[in-house]
Amino acid sequence: MTILDELRHCRFGVLVLLCGFAYGCSTPKYTTVREHPEFQESRAQFKSLAVFPPDVAFQHLVFDGDHQSVPEREEAIAHELAALLPGLLAARGYEVKEFAFEEQAESDSDFAFEMSQLRDAYGRVSIELYDRALVKESESRSFDKSVGTVVNQFCARAQADGLIVTRYYGFDKSKGMRAKEIAAAIAFAALTGSYPMYPARGSAVEVAMLDCVSGDVLWTNAKSNQADNTDVLDWALADLPKI
Repeated sequence: MTILDELRHCRFGVLVLLCGFAYGCSTPKYTTVREHPEFQESRAQFKSLAVFPPDVAFQHLVFDGDHQSVPEREEAIAHELAALLPGLLAARGYEVKEFAFEEQAESDSDFAFEMSQLRDAYGRVSIELYDRALVKESESRSFDKSVGTVVNQFCARAQADGLIVTRYYGFDKSKGMRAKEIAAAIAFAALTGSYPMYPARGSAVEVAMLDCVSGDVLWTNAKSNQADNTDVLDWALADLPKI
């Protein structure tokens, strides 16, 4: 299942709709972080991380609903995320092991298929992790989910303890779409006295650390904002425990 498939079912986009734009995420008793029950005790074992190529979707939203993917934006954002991740992880104390996953996939169709299998496996787990955008902090360390052993070969090649998986969705809107929303907002305000805000652009990112042996999702966080750039990545990783 791709990110866009999940958006059509209101899954990956839940952070955009609920957390970043509508209600805010500032309540201290709630969090977007999910942790495996054993992560706090075992996290010192995960000193080295490999960065899996980010999974990126970007759409231009239009008036008639026939929204368009923007491949050039997707490629640029994927490259920017991949470039940012090593430095952000190093700042948290982790050693980043480099491996050219995409180059290997270009020359090895079986490897490329396994990469898609891992993305699908995490996509299925993500649905369970984020069936609610926010959870109580007291519940956040009770998420026992795994992608299974599909993760093993990627970690073995990179010789890493853990694997970082990143998913990103971004959008902007056409002038026609913006005009439609402004008209709807004016009509709503006339009826209720309240003027709703419709963001012209936005993004959401989900970052997960996977155990290279078991495939357990050790830690994950998801954030969103009203900008179609990669700034949200720094925000998401700010909650990753340092070692």
